[in-house]
Amino acid sequence: AATPATPATPATPATPATPATPAAPVAGGLAVSLAGPAASTLVVGQATATLADFTLTGSGTVTALSLKRIGVSANTTPSNVYLFEGAVRLTDAGTMNSEGVVNFSDPNGLFSVADAKTISVKADINAGAAAGETLGVQLTSVTMSAGSATGLPVSGNLSTLAAATLAAVAFGAVTPGTTSVDAGNDVAIWESTATVSTRDVKLTRVAFRQIGSINIADIKNFRLLVGGTQVGQVAALNTAGYITFDLTSAPLTLATGAKVFRVIADVIGGAGRNVQMSLRRAADAGLLDSSFNVNLAATATGGFAASSGVISINSGSVSVTRMSTSPSGNVTT
Repeated sequence: AATPATPATPATPATPATPATPAAPVAGGLAVSLAGPAASTLVVGQATATLADFTLTGSGTVTALSLKRIGVSANTTPSNVYLFEGAVRLTDAGTMNSEGVVNFSDPNGLFSVADAKTISVKADINAGAAAGETLGVQLTSVTMSAGSATGLPVSGNLSTLAAATLAAVAFGAVTPGTTSVDAGNDVAIWESTATVSTRDVKLTRVAFRQIGSINIADIKNFRLLVGGTQVGQVAALNTAGYITFDLTSAPLTLATGAKVFRVIADVIGGAGRNVQMSLRRAADAGLLDSSFNVNLAATATGGFAASSGVISINSGSVSVTRMSTSPSGNVTT
């Protein structure tokens, strides 16, 4: 019989190619994208309308950015423009220039990003704006302390203005006035009666700034009481001296009528220094009209900022007395 043929030796499998090493992210670089919101209806005269949410992904510190108004509207329609991170206001009010551009800058950094951060552009809508105008913003430039941003420009969606009569909230005179107190717990540092009219409103946030000379470490455990009930608590001031009571997840309904707002804190040091709390701007009170679901602009007696008086912290004292049962005698040398 014929000898069977020797089977062919299988070919050696090719060595798999080594996967390419992913490019390392560039330190100090940011990618910018639009996170929302969708086009909506804004109300003439409303406060802190959200014009756009921009997400910045990467890492680095943003020292300046520019926004351009878009839509068929006047440069004065957004009367005050702010940057927010969640419930926290990051900037003072900016205004559109004659070219419809608003610039924000801080050489120390407007904000820093580590991984990702969403920044909201909010604006007060001028009470003199016309119904039917369309308004949005475009993020045109981002300056960083190191690195650069990609994906620019990025435009938000356009919203349309409508006319409506919103609820109103008016803060009365602020107490305490100029006074002095001993360090201790539950020190009253800001109080005002807010009068709600037209319809109920919902409190979503309120922020105060400490503008006295006390050190940040010497005052803590801030609590917000409305109508005698505690509704918020913040452990400490941030580096800018602010506390923000964030009620966004469970807004507090304020029925029409008078409501006493009171802030208390624990003063644990600061002898010889002082505390002064201030509601700086209408934008620092998030008050949602319960019918139209937009923010309204509160007012304050004497205008904003609505500040307490200067509250001086008394110096401590130590008294030493001898117990009557303690032996005593002259000391001789």
